[in-house]
Amino acid sequence: MVAIFLVFTIPPTPAANRDASVPLFTKEILQRLEENYESRPRSPAYTEVRHYMLRNARFKRESEMDVQVIRRADGALDFKVLKVSGSEQIFKRILEGEAALSRLPVPERSLTASNYEFKLLGTESVRSNRCYVLQLIPRRKSKYLLQGRAWFDTETLGLVRLEGRPAASVSLWVGKPLIVQEFEQLNGAWTAVGSHTTASTRILGTTELSIEHRDHHVVESQDAANAMRIGLPR
Repeated sequence: MVAIFLVFTIPPTPAANRDASVPLFTKEILQRLEENYESRPRSPAYTEVRHYMLRNARFKRESEMDVQVIRRADGALDFKVLKVSGSEQIFKRILEGEAALSRLPVPERSLTASNYEFKLLGTESVRSNRCYVLQLIPRRKSKYLLQGRAWFDTETLGLVRLEGRPAASVSLWVGKPLIVQEFEQLNGAWTAVGSHTTASTRILGTTELSIEHRDHHVVESQDAANAMRIGLPR
């Protein structure tokens, strides 16, 4: 069984203060999001542990992996596998895909007007957050852009939830999987805490990949992040 999932990693979004009692129209929301994106400070380096769970219903296969992740200030990811059971080669390809994606220029995969047309669908509560719900319409066919919806916190305009399918096929084995990512405010920034990807193909049937993010720690300096990277596989 061969499956490669490109997991969409969105850079941490700094929280921005505003009066949540004042409603915003679509144009104002988009302008504020664009301003936040252009003015946000350089994201800090951080470390975390991710737990991967891969399941395939047709072949009744289940694999797990724990990985230490170091995210550099430029957004690039480095991985150290802590524990793995099951499909090691598939997990290796997943990590290779994530590493390659993290090294793409951020503007190529960001939620900005250059990549997407946005439509305000309304407001909705996600967990304890009141959110603006925006439809995402990619401006070009790319496996790095999602066609779907995004939920932004009405108070901070931080990204709370992301759901959709790639605008172009990821691969013959995966097609256009459904990707759902959840974000929470940690250390003053909205950061991914979990994701679930579901691919259904004629050859493999339904395959699911779940990722849990935990033990998130900001690294105080880039020198410290570089020191931690010594010995990690690329």
